[in-house]
Amino acid sequence: MAAGETFVYNDLNYVVNEDDATVSVGENGGCIGDIEIPALVEYNSKPYPVSAIGDNAFYLGRNLTSIEIPYSITSIGNYALYGCSRLTTLTIPNSVTYIGNNAFDGCSGLTSLQMSNKVITIGDYAFTDCANLSSIEIPNSVISIGEYAFYRCKKLVSIKIPEGVKSLGSGAFTYCLGMTSAELPGSIGSVANNLFDGCSALETVKIAN
Repeated sequence: MAAGETFVYNDLNYVVNEDDATVSVGENGGCIGDIEIPALVEYNSKPYPVSAIGDNAFYLGRNLTSIEIPYSITSIGNYALYGCSRLTTLTIPNSVTYIGNNAFDGCSGLTSLQMSNKVITIGDYAFTDCANLSSIEIPNSVISIGEYAFYRCKKLVSIKIPEGVKSLGSGAFTYCLGMTSAELPGSIGSVANNLFDGCSALETVKIAN
């Protein structure tokens, strides 16, 4: 198969990647219930490792209640699970290094998130409007957190940004109404003025030496 070609395996759409050896989960907006993404799929008797959840893969999957992501996945694309409002728990496996823009935007039912300890980039608006997410541990591997990445995560109580983060986007924690404390690393050269705009309960912001 050539790069960009699509096929269906066990009722999910896949797209062949540019390397012609791996595939991404394609657009599957109509999925309902519980989804388990396999680590390996087969087409025309050839096995293909599943290396990414592509852009818009489960866009507006409002009837998606759970998703199991295999350790073969290294990248979660833009808008991949945008608006999947019935998801309540999520484990991002330690194979994932990239979380795209708006990847989990609008996952308003999400209460529990286990983040990959290898993730390097968290994109713009990645977790915007995850309104019921009360805690998140950002791993030491992260270098970049995008603009408005946790915008309107209203139940988030505290946040600690690890040493090693070089880029922290503007408005990353804007309107996190329940946030009372934040700790920033000394590795950040400058902090945007609107980083904590609207965080009305915020009492302390500590910047590490």
